[in-house]
Amino acid sequence: MWKKKSSKMKELETECDLMTHKVIEALKASKEVSWLKTERYELIKVLDNIVDYIEEVANRLYVFDVKEIRSETMQLSRYVVEATEEIEELFSKLLNYGEFEEKSVRESVININRIEKRGRCRVQEGTRKAVQKREGSYRANKVEAYF
Repeated sequence: MWKKKSSKMKELETECDLMTHKVIEALKASKEVSWLKTERYELIKVLDNIVDYIEEVANRLYVFDVKEIRSETMQLSRYVVEATEEIEELFSKLLNYGEFEEKSVRESVININRIEKRGRCRVQEGTRKAVQKREGSYRANKVEAYF
């Protein structure tokens, strides 16, 4: 199951790389001021890195032959899907270089940040629960050792 999904994600990551190169070429040809070009270049590289990370997760699911995914992880994956859809919209705006409104791009970036924040809170909550569970079993084992 994961092999097919990992392969599909690799295809999508390659497609993203091609879009990234198109945007970078458009930036090079642009007559905009250099600081604005730099800002857009940094944004496109961050978006490309996000897709690279998602592809790496898909690859690890295959390599480690994951059999079961916890509900918390499924919620995180929904955030990833939501953010990916927003990133796709942002990429399309950036590909139509020169024809998009700065406000529209800013709104997409804000939406991506909101989704990321929700995901980060979910990870923090899950980590806290895992640590509490682990500490609880550690304390129980320590108490048992005394008796």
